[in-house]
Amino acid sequence: MSESRIHDAPKQEMQTDTVNTPSTASRSRRYVLCAILVAFGIWLYTLWATRVTPITQYGSVNGQVIRIAPQVSGPIASIAVIDNVSVKRNTPLFTIEKAPFQLEVEAAQLALQQIVQSLGGDAAALLNAKIKEVNARVKLAQAKRYVQRNMTLARRGVVSKTTLQKSLQARREAKLALDDTTEALSVAENMLDTKAQSSPQLKAALNTLDHALLTLSYTNIIAPDTGVITNMRMTAGDYVAAGQPVMTYIDTRHFWLTAMVKENSLTYLKKGTIAKIVFDVYPGKVFHGEVTSIGWGNDKEDSVTLNNERNTAPGALQQAQRYPVNIRFFDLPTGAGLRYGSQATVGFYPDRTPIGETLLDLWMWTWSKLSYVW
Repeated sequence: MSESRIHDAPKQEMQTDTVNTPSTASRSRRYVLCAILVAFGIWLYTLWATRVTPITQYGSVNGQVIRIAPQVSGPIASIAVIDNVSVKRNTPLFTIEKAPFQLEVEAAQLALQQIVQSLGGDAAALLNAKIKEVNARVKLAQAKRYVQRNMTLARRGVVSKTTLQKSLQARREAKLALDDTTEALSVAENMLDTKAQSSPQLKAALNTLDHALLTLSYTNIIAPDTGVITNMRMTAGDYVAAGQPVMTYIDTRHFWLTAMVKENSLTYLKKGTIAKIVFDVYPGKVFHGEVTSIGWGNDKEDSVTLNNERNTAPGALQQAQRYPVNIRFFDLPTGAGLRYGSQATVGFYPDRTPIGETLLDLWMWTWSKLSYVW
C-alpha cells in the first residue's frame, strides 16, 4: 500500500503541472491581447484627437520686437540705459556725438542769415520759425510710428481700443502742432518781399537748414514705447553706423502666443477657436485664449522670405509640417512676468466633440501638474 502511494504521488504532480501549464499560457495570451487592444485603442484615439482636439507642445510667447538702429553714423557720446532694463516711451537710450552735426546746423544758419539779410528780411524770425517747424515734424513722425505699432497690435487683438484711440489722438495733436508751425513759417517768409520769397538761394538755404536740423535730432535715440531693452552690443565711444542695430526693444505689455501646429491638425481650426494654455513658468495653472490667425508659410526661421526649396525629392520619411497659429490671451494676469520666447503647451477646442474636449481638459489639467517637475 505504501509503495503504491509513493508511486502515485509523482503522477498526481505531473497531472497538476499539465493542468496548470495551459492555464498560465492562456492568461499570458489574454494579457498580450489586452495590451494590443489598449495600444490599438490609444492609437485610434490619437489619430482622432489630432484632428478634432489638437494639442501641441511647440508654443512660445511672441511680441513686438524692434531692432534699435541709429539714423546717422558717429561715435557714441553717452548711454542712458543698461542691458535688460525696463524703459518707458521716449526714454533716452543713447546719444551720438553731436559736435559735427551742430557745426552743420550753425553753418546752415549762417548761410540763411546772409541770404535773408542780403534780401532785406528778418533772419531771426525765419530761423526761429524753421526750427519750430522741424521739431514739430520730428514729433509727428514719432506719433505716426506709435500709431502704426498700435494698429499692428490691434489687428492681433492684443491692444485695447482705448490705447489705440489715445495714440490716434496724440497723432492728431502732433499734426495740428505741425500745421501751426508751418503757418508761422509761411508768415515769416511772407514778411519778405515778393522777389525774396521766390529766390532760389533762399529755398536752398532753408532746405539745407532743414536737413541739418533733422540730422541733429537723429543723434538722440529714444525708446519707442514701454518695454525692455536687451541685446546691447555697444559701449560709450564705439562708432555706430546708420542702419546698423545696436540693441533690441521688446514690448512686454502686449504679448501673444504662437503655436506651431501640424498641418493635419489644422482641419477644424479657424479664427476664434478657443485654446487652453499651460505655461512652463506657471505650473498648475491653465490659461485661456482664442485663435487670431493661422499662418500660410511654415518657415521656422525669423525671416521675411519663404523657403522656395519645396520641390526637392523627399527622403525616406517625411515629418509633418508645422504652421504658426497665433493666439491672443483672455485671462493673462497683469504683470504676469512672461518673457519673450517662454514655452507653452496649447490645446485647441474647435467645438467638434464634447467627449474629446472633456478628455483634452483632463490632459491639460494633468500637464499643468506635470509642469511642476517637468
